[in-house]
Amino acid sequence: MITPYLNRCVNLGSEDNIQKYVDKDLSLECWGTDHFKWSLAITLPSLLFWGLLVPILALVILIKSRTKLFTYRIKSRYGWLYEGLNAQNYCWEFVITYRKIALIMLSVFMIELGADMAVRKHLR
Repeated sequence: MITPYLNRCVNLGSEDNIQKYVDKDLSLECWGTDHFKWSLAITLPSLLFWGLLVPILALVILIKSRTKLFTYRIKSRYGWLYEGLNAQNYCWEFVITYRKIALIMLSVFMIELGADMAVRKHLR
């Protein structure tokens, strides 16, 4: 997975002169025009596909099949999405899925902010 590495930046300058570059390609200035273009080209489609389209498609399939959720055919195909939930709460898995997506996005996109805050805390 390239997305976490594409958005991770390191400071190659001093505390006064901060110069951030992409961790895996030090010739690319962090959030410069090329880096921003690559980030949008790779990260945005991935987020839209895996973070929105796939879960919504699975939810639509379950909603259409809600009266037949516990038949063998539907349960063998999609049962892993609602296993352990009762017939009224089969959509709860999607709340959990979006919570996981939010945590992953925070860990990927806020890792740089967390490292900067940790350094500032120890410098005081």
